[in-house]
Amino acid sequence: MGIEKFFDEMKFAGIVDYLKGNNILDVSQLKDFDYYSLYDIPGLSLDVAEEAIQKIEDYIENGIVNEEDDAPKELTEDIEVSVHEDNNTDKTKNVLDLSINDLRILVESMDYDSFKNLYEHFKCEIESFEKYYHDIYGIKEKVNLELLLKDIARSHYFIEYCKENHIETIDDLKQIDFNDLNIRGLGKKSVYLIRNQINKHLEDYKVSNNPIDNIFDNVNPANLNIGIKNLVFLGMPEEIISQYHLQDQQVKDLMNIQFSFDDKMRLQNIVKNLKIDIKDIFETKFNFAVKKRNRDIFLMRAEGHTLNYVGNAFDMTRERVRQIASKICTKMAPYTSLYIDSLIEDKEKGFELYKLDTLVEDSSMAIALKSIIKNTDQYFYMKFSDKIVDKDFIPDGFFESLESRLKTLAENGINIYELIDQISDLMDTQSFFTEDDLKAYILFNGGKIYGDLVSWGSISVGEICRDAISRYFNYDISLNDDENNPEMHQLRKILKDNYNFTYENGNRALTSAIVRDNKQMVLSGRSRYLPASKIDPDDYEVIKEIYEDLKQQEGTVYYNDLFNKYQSQLLTKTTIDNYNYLHGLLMYYDDGGEFTFTRDYMVKSGREPEKIDESFIAMIKEKHAPVTYDEVIAKFPSLNQTRIGFIQGRNREIIFCGNKSWNVISNIKFKHENFKHILDLLILENKGYCSEGLLYDGIANVYPEFLERNDIIGNVSAVFHIIQYLYKDQYIMRYPHILSEKLSNIPANTFEITKYFVEEDGIIDLNLVNKLIAKLKWGARAHNNIFSSINNEYYQLSKTLFLKKDKLILSSQTIKEIETILDKKLECNDSYLPLISITNYEEFPAIGYEWTSFLLEGLIKQYMDQYKLIRTEVGDRRYQRSILLFANSDINEYDQLVGYVMDKDGGILYTENELLSLLKRHCLANKNIPQELYHSKVVHYLNELFTC
Repeated sequence: MGIEKFFDEMKFAGIVDYLKGNNILDVSQLKDFDYYSLYDIPGLSLDVAEEAIQKIEDYIENGIVNEEDDAPKELTEDIEVSVHEDNNTDKTKNVLDLSINDLRILVESMDYDSFKNLYEHFKCEIESFEKYYHDIYGIKEKVNLELLLKDIARSHYFIEYCKENHIETIDDLKQIDFNDLNIRGLGKKSVYLIRNQINKHLEDYKVSNNPIDNIFDNVNPANLNIGIKNLVFLGMPEEIISQYHLQDQQVKDLMNIQFSFDDKMRLQNIVKNLKIDIKDIFETKFNFAVKKRNRDIFLMRAEGHTLNYVGNAFDMTRERVRQIASKICTKMAPYTSLYIDSLIEDKEKGFELYKLDTLVEDSSMAIALKSIIKNTDQYFYMKFSDKIVDKDFIPDGFFESLESRLKTLAENGINIYELIDQISDLMDTQSFFTEDDLKAYILFNGGKIYGDLVSWGSISVGEICRDAISRYFNYDISLNDDENNPEMHQLRKILKDNYNFTYENGNRALTSAIVRDNKQMVLSGRSRYLPASKIDPDDYEVIKEIYEDLKQQEGTVYYNDLFNKYQSQLLTKTTIDNYNYLHGLLMYYDDGGEFTFTRDYMVKSGREPEKIDESFIAMIKEKHAPVTYDEVIAKFPSLNQTRIGFIQGRNREIIFCGNKSWNVISNIKFKHENFKHILDLLILENKGYCSEGLLYDGIANVYPEFLERNDIIGNVSAVFHIIQYLYKDQYIMRYPHILSEKLSNIPANTFEITKYFVEEDGIIDLNLVNKLIAKLKWGARAHNNIFSSINNEYYQLSKTLFLKKDKLILSSQTIKEIETILDKKLECNDSYLPLISITNYEEFPAIGYEWTSFLLEGLIKQYMDQYKLIRTEVGDRRYQRSILLFANSDINEYDQLVGYVMDKDGGILYTENELLSLLKRHCLANKNIPQELYHSKVVHYLNELFTC
């Protein structure tokens, strides 16, 4: 007997809920239940609890149950009266003689057990009454076919066919197979119309007159996602689940299942429960079946407080807190599973618990749900992504296999998408474990993620950088210790933007970290390195052949000589276009360590390299004068200017004298000259600095005979290297610069020295730069390097003034304001905007500096990727010629824009004056037609006329 029948009085309602919350659904289960816990039910009076306990004890001792049918009282009385009034009448007939309306009310008010008990009481077989039950809903009701088909031509042939075959009721009509129906006088069209009309009638009749066929139609919409297997807790018979294969189905799927009459009756209680939102059931149970004090303890623990903290707050031991929390989890687990189940639309994908914060209005309920669901048997809690998944959807050994594969594949770093491809056999077999879950799992287990690069363990700076170079650089990268190296600036920006990684040390340390593993980065040029993954397979095949040839050779092999030997083959069959790349690939291929590699040459491991350095120095000493390149090559055919430069770099005593000649310091003839005095004076006069030009002039003025004696008149380079040899330890010397030790904080390069002399408050004046270049006797090369660096690191404020970029940092709001103004101007000006056309900057936001077209151009380049700038081929950057367009514009060159303007103007042929006038009107030219238009592939110049 069900608990609801046993405690059928309203005063016991709280007890029924409490027992169901403890999975006590049948009275027979009370024998093994601690029914004295009824005293703990919140809000239940002591008298009611004692009466309920006495009722349970009477049942256990004597088997006494105060049983009454669930049918309405007035109906049962009528039935009993009718039975007693006619003792000779068949008892079955008394029930069947009820009016159709009374019988319908009686049956609809019963659950299955009451229905069965009623007919056992009247000795009535269920199968017999089922016939009458169907009659109630019209299954055997005759159909008026004449009325139903009156509007269909030739339908009388079908009606006659039905009469001849005794087809009269709805049940009979359902049995007709219209696909095989062959009635004389009826065509296919008439059969089609008749079938549709009858099907419509059957559907209408089902909806309006046969509610038993749709017992799940009135289920609360909030419960449609609940899994059928979870309904066992509410009394869903497991045999029905098995019989109809409902193990993986949801409540919403029940609407399409044709249950037998007997099963429909057994499902009435389930339907009754499902009409109530499971959320309300959970909240009622949690609020009324759990004592308030215990609820408060549980919620505090669920919020993340420690057992000790909660115990101190409620003056109890940590073990008692654990017991209370555990008991509530156990008690509420079935309701929680139902509640969560109702929220999950796709069971296979699982459910992120953060969604409860928005789906559940009461925050305390959300906290309770999260805590309980993590400890239920039905769900697996993925702590790493705060997500639950039905255990039935997790393949056996999934996480063990995943961890093993990650340890193998991602130990030293791997791209996330490559990793997913490698474990696709795991990822593709289910849908609960997503890319985001994979990343969270890796981090949770101590792995690292930098952008798309993931690692199961730790990952080095070099590995991160190599991944970035491989992905974001077209081919190779320049790596050195030059802090102004633009490619390393680009690499650092990529690391910050795409990998959320910042490396604080200088370029020397960064380069060292990147190239440490020559199996990952291959030397591809002078200070250039290529990711090994980008090696051309054809290059590799040729390197194999060269390597095998080298294994047969003895002695030292210089890379430059090797490149010259194979140059024809390398340039025609490979991408190897320099001896550095040849050097890098040979190192990469040498897995067995058969060779020892140095900067200039390679030699078989264990062999002594050729001592070319000593021979070269001895040659110079023997001559007692500088040697020329031709003299060197005549004696050492394997040498070339590059290899000689390497020898010089390794030997401080060798002096480069310019014009492809070299000397050694021992050949220089000194006569007590005090060069240091001259150098100190020059450094004092120039704020701690001296250039090679100033040094030469100083020595030429004081010691002209020294220059003449050593045949180095006019040889600025030779003088510098002689002084460098003599005083290298007392000054900072890096050709062509000499700095005092006081300036050790300034890098010895031309641009940094320029800033030291002329930069003030982040501003450089080109006029001062030009004067400095003249004063320090720097050449054209220095001039070009300075202006290139200024363009990279400074905003141009005017024709001659430049502002260091870090002196002007725009806020996102300011950038947005500028973009709004530019968008408006572009829209008003046919989507292109010559910056020189902007003459009024009053609408632009204040930025601390005066607005100019030069400054605007610099800020656009720095901050605004949605635009692009094109300009005429003007060599003098003092003049503004830039034109702004949207980045997605099809126009990429100046001549394309001119062609577009000519088309819009509608002209066909233009003289030079006419075209210049057109360009001036549109601010696309100033005094002359740009020279590139005379050689353009878009704008054509022929017979002194322009067209496009």
